[in-house]
Amino acid sequence: MIKFFRRVFLPVVFVFLAATAFGLTASDIEMLLDLEEMTCAQAAYYVLAIALENPPANGEAAFAYARERDWISAKAQSGGPVTMGYLSMLVMKAFDFKGGLMYRITGSPRYAFREMTDRGFISGRTYPGFTVSGEQFLQIAGNVLTYIGGGQ
Repeated sequence: MIKFFRRVFLPVVFVFLAATAFGLTASDIEMLLDLEEMTCAQAAYYVLAIALENPPANGEAAFAYARERDWISAKAQSGGPVTMGYLSMLVMKAFDFKGGLMYRITGSPRYAFREMTDRGFISGRTYPGFTVSGEQFLQIAGNVLTYIGGGQ
């Protein structure tokens, strides 16, 4: 029970509080919790809403912003499902996290995913090609925000 509280409940509560501070509403959070599969545009919108002071106004604009900066793979489609690898790459670049040698050499979603799992942002049995649900996104975002809040 304590593991569940620390791993799931606290990050979700932290994301909810942080998200409202960054302009995301309770209905946004509720919608995310109901999503079985996030699109790349949705992931870009919510990541940039948290990472940037002046984020793009919608999902398509956020996806275009991320694509222009090479923060998301050229293979990703805005309306297609976001994978753990693509989300990892987006988070690593949007928050300017420095990765290990292979991530710095390749900048690929695979090594971004490995960095995210090594840092504890992504947990559980998952792989770079798995799609991301809204609940998983909130857990990952909570872990990232907790890490940033800790000054690391």
